[in-house]
Amino acid sequence: MFQRALRNDPVDLAIIVLSVTATLLLYSELTTLGIVAWVVAYGALLGVVIARLRPRWQGVLRQSVGGLVILTFAVTPPLTTDEVSSAPIAWLSMGFVLVLLSALPMIEAIAGYVGVRIANVPGLTVIPPVPLLKRLLHVVVLAAPALLFLLSRLHVDGWFWTLVAVPIGLTVLVIYAIAGLRQRTSRRTRAALPGALAALKPDFVVYWDAPANTGFQLAMWLPYLRRLDRPFFIMLRNRRSWNDAVAVAGDVPVVLAPTMRDVDEFTVPSLRAAFYTNNAARNTHFVRFQKLTHIQLLHGESDKAPSYNPVTAMYDRVYVAGRAGQDRYARHGVLIDPRKFVIVGRPQVESILSAPAGARDRPHPVALYAPTWRGVRLDSSYTSLDVAEEIVEDLLARGCAVMFRPHPWSYKDPIHRAINERIQHRLGAHRSQTGVPHVFGDEAERLRSVNDCINDSDLMISDVSSVVGDFLYSLKPLVTTAFGRDLTEFLAEFPLARAGYVITDDRATWTAAFDDALGPDSQRAVRAEMREYYLGSFPPEDYASGFIDAARRDIDGTPPIGHAEAETDGESD
Repeated sequence: MFQRALRNDPVDLAIIVLSVTATLLLYSELTTLGIVAWVVAYGALLGVVIARLRPRWQGVLRQSVGGLVILTFAVTPPLTTDEVSSAPIAWLSMGFVLVLLSALPMIEAIAGYVGVRIANVPGLTVIPPVPLLKRLLHVVVLAAPALLFLLSRLHVDGWFWTLVAVPIGLTVLVIYAIAGLRQRTSRRTRAALPGALAALKPDFVVYWDAPANTGFQLAMWLPYLRRLDRPFFIMLRNRRSWNDAVAVAGDVPVVLAPTMRDVDEFTVPSLRAAFYTNNAARNTHFVRFQKLTHIQLLHGESDKAPSYNPVTAMYDRVYVAGRAGQDRYARHGVLIDPRKFVIVGRPQVESILSAPAGARDRPHPVALYAPTWRGVRLDSSYTSLDVAEEIVEDLLARGCAVMFRPHPWSYKDPIHRAINERIQHRLGAHRSQTGVPHVFGDEAERLRSVNDCINDSDLMISDVSSVVGDFLYSLKPLVTTAFGRDLTEFLAEFPLARAGYVITDDRATWTAAFDDALGPDSQRAVRAEMREYYLGSFPPEDYASGFIDAARRDIDGTPPIGHAEAETDGESD
């Protein structure tokens, strides 16, 4: 435990040094200094553990075991004198607590035992994790040194020391009992799971590997996959995404398949197709099943780099919203057999209303401002949040009601989170002062869907993102940001921006774009043409049928493209 502190964090080492100092001072009868050192060390340890608890509850105490043990042992000096009656009982309690504290890494691991994870699989159940147990463990463990220190300073009878030892012991006992029961149940369930999946006779599987907080990738497609009226299940590869998957799955069966053995055994004979919503690296673990038709959906229609990723070539079918989706690959030098592409529209826009020309009769035009996040790589960073406050001020000066809906991941960046919060504060103050009905915060980001926001707005300002393609369906004025980029190069790389107006670092482009978007809207005819190019020409009254019909055809046995060639040419993709 001390090696862990030395290896992981100098803060833990400092706490151990301070704890040892407090112990030596207390045993040297320098009581006042010892008490001060002990309180400082305990406070530091408590602060560090609480900071680690904020993002997660699992595994946060193991780095602090050394400090906890020493601080607990530091309370023993009164037990070496006659000041505490029933001292042997106190020593036994102390020893018991020290043993449990030393075993904390193992106890935490047992408390966090996961086992097989399933949801909505008929005939099978598992005992779910009990997060409260881990929280209780942290509370009693962190409280133990302070309580024992108080008892030692008050020189209370040794039997009172058992009031600290017993709760810790009971907590550990319950953790072991529940973990043992969960493990036995998990083993039985895991053994029966392949058979239970086979009994469902699923026609297809949704194979999903994604980090936490990306449930939107599944959420946007599941309503339409359900409308196929075919049995299916979700195979999840990442434990961290379990809650995301279950939250959006509804009654769809979900199984966690963290290992290759799981993948093999859960791929039941009735499966005929697999759908993917991203190009995760571990998708290669599943495309090797050549009897299946592998269909890439992706999770948005845009000109961003992920929408022409060369990895997409490994799938049998590549569903695109319109011809633009296919041309995008070729334009960037990504050569994919054209027979793999299927134009299916973007069913998610079926609830977006098309606005007739000039339909804007509100005293305060509603401007939807939907900036994207920074992205994980330089080539996918398109955000305008760095100048977002200036954009909002320009819109306010024009009398617009601003609907502010930043990408949820923008809150992960401390700088952009602060910008979001300042804009929300500004809009709130302006709404209070003027009565202009700005929409922001939960009302824009959670209570309303993206499509609700699009339908409730008169124009949109956004960065390069999939929401631009969705907004195009409305035919309303669209302003795209291109900060830090040459306009000619930007339009060549992101031709969807031609459907509206583009603003750059040159403030003159802001004036021209907003004047036209809020006035004559000279780009409407261009948008009408580009809507078909980007989103297909399916009838509005049955728009989602493009996807549903294509998916049914592929599930029902249209021969997969490229399987024969894969044996000889697959390595080159």
